[in-house]
Amino acid sequence: MSEDRLKILLEVGLGNAITDLQKIETSLKNLDQYSTGAQTGLKKISDVDFSRLSGQIDAISGKLTTLGGSLTLAATPFEAYGAIAVKAFSDFESGIAKIGTLLPDATQSEMDAIGEQLKGFSTEFGSDISSAIQAYYDALSAGVSQSDVLPFMETAQKAGAAGMSDVSDF
Repeated sequence: MSEDRLKILLEVGLGNAITDLQKIETSLKNLDQYSTGAQTGLKKISDVDFSRLSGQIDAISGKLTTLGGSLTLAATPFEAYGAIAVKAFSDFESGIAKIGTLLPDATQSEMDAIGEQLKGFSTEFGSDISSAIQAYYDALSAGVSQSDVLPFMETAQKAGAAGMSDVSDF
């Protein structure tokens, strides 16, 4: 019996070895195909005229440099506009915070509402928002109650329009 077992083990082992050798043979064939493809690709690269390619890259680079300069010039007004917008926003926020110093019990939502009211006032009367903020601050400082500030400013703005001035002059 042990001879039969040995024979079976040898046959199984030999069968596995044959399968493994077939896999190795397939892998070597694939490697040969890949190697041939790589050689073809390297030959194509060696046929490239790099001096001509370098000239073309230089030409493209010059055009991109010119384009970059043009874009920089075209973007300059937008950059200035952005800087003005950031400054205006900063001035607005500073002005609202300044008003907040006179209204220590005001909540953030109340301060936001005051900001919106002042934007509406500025739009309605065509006045500068900074002037409207300063007028609101000045009116509160002068003792006008918070609930009466906007009606007071509207009256002052209408009177100022008749007298060729604006709300910040009162």
